[in-house]
Amino acid sequence: MERKSILPVLFLIVMVSTGEVLAQTYYPIIAAKGRSGLIRTPVDRVFKVGEEFEVVRPSIDYSWRVAVVRVVLVEKKYIGLKIVKPINDHRIQKHDLLKVQELSYEEKLKQLEKKSSLVEPAPSNPPGNHGNSGELAAKNPVQAPASGPVAGDLSSPESGNPAVGGYDQAIPLRPVRRYNRPFIGPVVSLFFPINQLSSEFQAGPQFGLQLMTPLHKKTFLRVGMSWLPLRPQAAPTAINRAYLLTLTGTAMPHLTDMVFLEVGAGFYRQVVDQTILGTTVSSVDNALALIGGAGLRLRLMDSGHLILSATGNLYFPRDSYRTYLSLAAGWYFGF
Repeated sequence: MERKSILPVLFLIVMVSTGEVLAQTYYPIIAAKGRSGLIRTPVDRVFKVGEEFEVVRPSIDYSWRVAVVRVVLVEKKYIGLKIVKPINDHRIQKHDLLKVQELSYEEKLKQLEKKSSLVEPAPSNPPGNHGNSGELAAKNPVQAPASGPVAGDLSSPESGNPAVGGYDQAIPLRPVRRYNRPFIGPVVSLFFPINQLSSEFQAGPQFGLQLMTPLHKKTFLRVGMSWLPLRPQAAPTAINRAYLLTLTGTAMPHLTDMVFLEVGAGFYRQVVDQTILGTTVSSVDNALALIGGAGLRLRLMDSGHLILSATGNLYFPRDSYRTYLSLAAGWYFGF
C-alpha cells in the first residue's frame, strides 16, 4: 500500500482512539487531473452546483490547505470539483480531502423532513443527486462503473487500499491547522569561532528568540534575533565588553517530516569596548551575513516542537570576513 493512500486511514484511527467530535467531515478525492477532481456522491449530504469548499492534503505530520474549490458537477455517483482559488497548490491530487462543515442536528432534521415529503421520480427520468431522496439513495447505492473501478478509487480492492468503514462515507479527521501555523520560542546555542574570530574570542553561549511560520507547502520561514556575548581569548585584556547582535531570516525546506535544510541572510552588529591609554573606545561594525545549515524538527506534543540545528555564519565587517559555527536548540510553541 503506498504511503499516501494510508494517510486517511491513519487519521481515522487517531480520531477513533481519541474519541473527539469535530465540526468538519472529509471526503477523499478519488480521481484528479490538473485543477479538477472527483469525489463519490455521499449518501449523507446534498451537494449543489456553485458551492465552495476547501481541499486539504494530509501527511504524517502536516495537513496543508491546498485550494478553494467549487462544485461544478453533481451526478448520481460523482461530484465534480474545480479550483477557483489556489492556496498552497494550483493542482488537486488523488488522496486529497474535501473539507465540509458538518451540518447541525437541526439542519439534518430539516433535510429529513424535506426528504420525506418528496415524491420518488419515475424510473424513466435520469436521477440527479440522489441525496435529494432518501428512498432513491437506498435503491441506488454508490457503485463502481461497469467498466472497472475509477482511477484512484480508495475502496477498490485492485487499488490495494482497505475500505475502512467504506470510503463512500465522510471521514472525520483532526483539525487541519495542527502544523500549518506559526510557532515562536526561545533558542539557546553554542558559538564556535573560526578563522580570525578564533584568535580573538572563545566559544560561548548565545541566546535568542525566533518565530517560525509556514512559507509554502513543506517550507517554513524562520525569523530571529539573538545576543552573543564575546569572551576575549587572552586574559588579562584591554577589552572591557564585546558582544554580537544578530537579526536573521532563513528558509527551512523540509526534506522529510523531520529533516530540513536552512539557508538565509542576516544583519550582524559587533560591538567591542576596550581601554586604550586610559580611554574607553567603542568599536561598532555593522555587517551583512550569509547563513546555511541543516537540522531536525521533533514533535513532542501537539503544540510544541523541539528544533536542533547546526548552521554556519559568515559576516563581513569592514574589509574582512568572520566565520563561526552555531549549534542551536529551540523550543517552539504554536499559536
